[in-house]
Amino acid sequence: MKSIYRKKTRLKIVGTLLVIFSLGICLLVDSFVKADTDLLRKPTEVEVTFTSNGTPAGLQTMFTQNIQVAYEKIKSGNFTSEDLSSNGWTQVAQNFPHTQNTISLSNGVDIGLNVKHTNQEARDIISFLYQESYKALVNQLNGSETETSIIKFNVPGNKGRNYTDNKGRGEAKAYAGLNVIMDLQQNFVTFIDVKSNPSEFKVDVQNKDDRVSLTLVNVNPSAKTAPSEYTVEYNQDLEYVLKVDKSLLKNGTRVQFNPMASIVIDKVSIPYTTAEVLSTANPDGTYSPLQTYTIDLPASTTDAEVTITAHLAPEVYNPVSQNQIKAYAALNASFNIVAAANGPIVNYTIPCVSDNITTSGINFAMTDPEKNVLVDGGEYVLGKIENGEKYIYDKKAQWTRISELSNLEYSEYQPVTGGYQYIIGLNQNPVIPLNTTRYSFDASKDSQVNKGLIQLRGLSPEAEYFLYQKVAPKGYSKINHQQEFTIFNKTILSTNNSWITNNSIGFAEHQSFKINSQIPDYAAGKNEYNTLSVTEKKIVPFNSLKKIIIPIALAIILTFIILLVLLKFM
Repeated sequence: MKSIYRKKTRLKIVGTLLVIFSLGICLLVDSFVKADTDLLRKPTEVEVTFTSNGTPAGLQTMFTQNIQVAYEKIKSGNFTSEDLSSNGWTQVAQNFPHTQNTISLSNGVDIGLNVKHTNQEARDIISFLYQESYKALVNQLNGSETETSIIKFNVPGNKGRNYTDNKGRGEAKAYAGLNVIMDLQQNFVTFIDVKSNPSEFKVDVQNKDDRVSLTLVNVNPSAKTAPSEYTVEYNQDLEYVLKVDKSLLKNGTRVQFNPMASIVIDKVSIPYTTAEVLSTANPDGTYSPLQTYTIDLPASTTDAEVTITAHLAPEVYNPVSQNQIKAYAALNASFNIVAAANGPIVNYTIPCVSDNITTSGINFAMTDPEKNVLVDGGEYVLGKIENGEKYIYDKKAQWTRISELSNLEYSEYQPVTGGYQYIIGLNQNPVIPLNTTRYSFDASKDSQVNKGLIQLRGLSPEAEYFLYQKVAPKGYSKINHQQEFTIFNKTILSTNNSWITNNSIGFAEHQSFKINSQIPDYAAGKNEYNTLSVTEKKIVPFNSLKKIIIPIALAIILTFIILLVLLKFM
């Protein structure tokens, strides 16, 4: 009897322990679920640095919205009857093959009850829904909880300014889980996955999916103007590499790329087709694409790479408007190639934008440094030095390698004289335009002044350039050495947090302020002229400290001393 009693007692103790253990497990699980739910529902500090093809997207209105609930439903296929009968679901279903509980968005891509997807597949489906204006379905799957509302980014530390700062930074009180980023029009941009408090992200509004990229690979870092922008010569060989991730190549894919007018495609490493963009919205001076290029990539288990060779042309012909599009007509214009690969869903594309390219140049005023006067009549050879080799600019608007400068024949080089713009790669050299808006405009007088001016366009910081005098101005002896110069072009953040372009066209390193006052199109910070000495005497660079600041300081001190003396004897 005692043994039976002891056995029953042990069973009761074991049972009690099992109950306690089970309750503990349940409480523990419940605490984890509650903690996870609390994390989802608790506002989280999120800071995003927004860029546009690498350049800070400052003063932009951006939004975020948590879509974790909709994301989980699409990924798991766990839809409620309310989801499957919602207006959003019906809107999508009526445009695609469907059954009662499933919609076929594309071959092999379905959304519906018990249809499971990987993380990437679920994101692609949501991206597609946004792209095709089916955002209502995402919102209805999400529910109407507070944490699914749309939240606007503000300047960090200033909730009253609902936009990004000059560096492209914005902060918001978002919620943990998958969030979408939207622009001013609340168009889908990309996803951010908030996992911690606080969280920081970088978002490029143009290159938002790293499965497709288009990169300029053969330009020297010295030519970098700004993030994702390079300064190149007109007609310089440019090599781009298009990369497509293998995840998009399970069944092969098609890629279209559109170079902005002035970027001319010379070669693609695989077969391609072209089609003209039939539009009249491309008059002289605009740069939207003239042609679309299409390539088909076969199915593959490895990433694909395609090489595109191109050049920036100073002038291209528009067959629609029958105009020449002149890249050199607008200073500081930037150009790129936009590519888009077909995604896993029909009509869903994944875009990317190449690095920007631009060009620069320099202005010269032929000057007698001793008399500090403008002269004309000089004739020069334009040359450059690259990789230790010397080249001259010839009459075919090309660079020709040479060994000696002194014995060049007239037929071998393009004479560079005053009064003209020399556009690299352009066979005809335009005259320097008269500035008819000048308050003291005099066509005859200004034309005479322009004869002492030289404008060079389409140059790059990658090379070292020089002008070599072949004919001296009347009354001067010929200079027998090359006069070297370099090109610069930088976009910088100023002290007041605004982005400015500082280049060798707008900022002359060696100039004469007496001569500047005579130049019709001189504009400080926009179109300045370097002095080009027509004598062996070197021009002393203008020094603002010696020429302006010190004299002003001395004048102030002298005035102060005179005032003290006057006060003493009054």
